[in-house]
Amino acid sequence: MDRPGSVPTNVGSPSSARVSRCRSRTRVPGRCRRRTRRAARCRAGEHAAVAAELAPAVAEHPLRERLRAAHLRALHGAGRRAEALAGYHDLRERLADELGVDPGPELASLYRSMLEDDPSKGPGPRTAPRSPLIKPV
Repeated sequence: MDRPGSVPTNVGSPSSARVSRCRSRTRVPGRCRRRTRRAARCRAGEHAAVAAELAPAVAEHPLRERLRAAHLRALHGAGRRAEALAGYHDLRERLADELGVDPGPELASLYRSMLEDDPSKGPGPRTAPRSPLIKPV
């Protein structure tokens, strides 16, 4: 039995390593928090700002599919459909040339939704919000 304030005797045991791994999996890494904030900003209509924010990261890491998908969604949501489609084609060519693979199913689905311009499958160009109706008094 450990005394209060003393070092636990099971530090370094297999069970403590297992607990440590479980704790690290439950923490939300910074990248996940940033993704969540970007998604919230896009839902709030800040697609253009998110697209501009992601552009340098996409240029630095052009083969990261999840990053590229976020950028394409932001471009498409900002009404820059042609740029979003061109970005998909650029990624597809890079993946084929450098890795010999095709884009994953998430990107393929995103591409199809951008072609169909289906707002239920992904963000489309955002229209201006409607003003609230004012009832006459």
